[in-house]
Amino acid sequence: MERTKTEVEDGSISLGFLLYRQGEFEKAKQFFECLLAENALYDFHKASLYEFAPLLKQYDVTMNRIRCYRGLGSVSSMLSQYDETLMNFQRELAILTKLNQHEAEVETASAYVAIGQIHFFKKELDLALSYEEKALAILLPLNHPVLAYVYTAKGDFDSGIQFYQKALELYGQHLPANHENIGVTYANMGIVYKENKKFKEALQCYEKTRETYLECLPSNHPRILILEQDISRARALMNIFVC
Repeated sequence: MERTKTEVEDGSISLGFLLYRQGEFEKAKQFFECLLAENALYDFHKASLYEFAPLLKQYDVTMNRIRCYRGLGSVSSMLSQYDETLMNFQRELAILTKLNQHEAEVETASAYVAIGQIHFFKKELDLALSYEEKALAILLPLNHPVLAYVYTAKGDFDSGIQFYQKALELYGQHLPANHENIGVTYANMGIVYKENKKFKEALQCYEKTRETYLECLPSNHPRILILEQDISRARALMNIFVC
């Protein structure tokens, strides 16, 4: 699962995330659990160089425990062990909400997003929406696509489209016009329009997706091949319903 902050840190924790990224999920899980159990989360030599070593020790241990729970949650999510994932992400969140540091706001919002995604995977859409809205209040730009997914799954197509449009506005401010994420967002909008039987609008979105994909992807890319199929279906459905 993607998170908003780089997960690989200096020191022992980085090995756990390296195992995770290599697909060694069970080994990564064991590694994070050992770190938590042994409390091997602090470099005492580094702390001794500072006047406020006890304070630094407490903060570093806290942040590293947060990263261990994040790692355990990410691993169990990849194994589709969603109850265990929620337990670890909730533990991460419980620690984060007790911190006053400004930096923790980003991590807290990221935890809300992750918990919302797991509830979405479990088809607990109301819970998913509540967590994504909490994250929205902290990190507005990061949450529009996830909220769009949830609203669409709940059958609220208008809200889904609205959040995709907001995502496009933000992408337009920060990404090049031919960025793949823009094409993906248009493709997702096309799916929403198709589900809502607005085939003309769906086709327009798919064609915008094609324009973007052809500029940033090779012509034989699987996404382009799937897109061409979606365009053909949208045209066929539009002809049927118009006639």
